[in-house]
Amino acid sequence: MLCQHSHCIGCYEEFEGCHILYGQGNFHFVKPPFVTGDLAKTWNNSLAVKYDTESHEIQFVPLVVEGSGIALAKGQEKEEILEAFRQRNAQLANGQWKEGWHAFCESMRGTYTGIIANAFTPESTEQQNAIFGHYLDCEAHTDVWRELFPTANMTNEK
Repeated sequence: MLCQHSHCIGCYEEFEGCHILYGQGNFHFVKPPFVTGDLAKTWNNSLAVKYDTESHEIQFVPLVVEGSGIALAKGQEKEEILEAFRQRNAQLANGQWKEGWHAFCESMRGTYTGIIANAFTPESTEQQNAIFGHYLDCEAHTDVWRELFPTANMTNEK
C-alpha cells in the first residue's frame, strides 16, 4: 500500500504480511513559497519503489529533483535520504513518530492560522478562499488541523 499527499518521504512498515509506505515524497512538485527550513531540504526528495511479485521483496530508490528533471540520488545525498528514512521507520516502530508529528504540526501553526485569517474577509482573494477550502477539505491537512486545534470529540488517535 502506498499512502500519498505528505509531500515528503514518510516511513515504512510491514503489517500482517503487507508492505505499507506512508508517503513517497514529491516526485516533481514545484516548491511553494511557504516551504522553508527543514521541510525545504526534503521537498524535492522522493522514493521509487521496486517490488518483486515473486519474492515479495521491496526496495526503495531515492530520487531528487535536479533542475527541471528527476535523477537518482547518489553518494552522500542518497545515504542521507535513506538514513533519515530508516530513522523514521524506527520511530514508527517504537511510537516516537507521534512526537515528530506534533513538532511538525506546531512548525506549521503559523501557516494554518494565516490561512484561516486570510479567508473570507472583505479583502480576501479568490485564491485565498480556495486555499482555505483545500486545507479544510483535504484529509492530510485535516489531520494537521486536528492536531493543532483539538475539539471536544477528538477524532484523532491519542
